[in-house]
Amino acid sequence: MRIRGWSVQQIRRMTTVTRPRVFDVVNPATGTKFAEMPNDSPEDVAEKFEKLSAGQKGWSAVSINERMKTLQRFNELLLQNVVRT
Repeated sequence: MRIRGWSVQQIRRMTTVTRPRVFDVVNPATGTKFAEMPNDSPEDVAEKFEKLSAGQKGWSAVSINERMKTLQRFNELLLQNVVRT
């Protein structure tokens, strides 16, 4: 499997051999940890890239007006469900 010309083996060599299963997501303004995210392996990244690439082909077939409507609706939903602190 290749990602933009890079093989999974090449990506693996560029990554740290030992890594934590998750990493902290920190608010840079406060230094407060607010989430943990999985630390994906090169194989995980390659799989996600393939899935996203396939999805992008379908999205590009949608008219610009329909994409705008979809993104506007997504924005409305985000604003309705945002947690204010």
